[in-house]
Amino acid sequence: MAIWVEVRLATARDFSASGACGAALAECARRFRSDIRLSADGHEIDVKTATWAPRLRAGALVQLLVAGQDEEAAIRDLLPLLQAN
Repeated sequence: MAIWVEVRLATARDFSASGACGAALAECARRFRSDIRLSADGHEIDVKTATWAPRLRAGALVQLLVAGQDEEAAIRDLLPLLQAN
């Protein structure tokens, strides 16, 4: 089974590995065994490796897909990082 969640960003986000949000997401995602993918603007990344570096404006719609044995815990911990102001 997999969990798919759409999140509308409250503030602009920098998901690059050097950006604070990207680094925090990758660090958090690596704690889980589940496959964790983030997509926006027609692009998709593996959150654990953060090889794509989008900068998203406030109001952008982001999709988070988590699949694996600890997917519920991963969603619980990752969503606040995406929703923070």
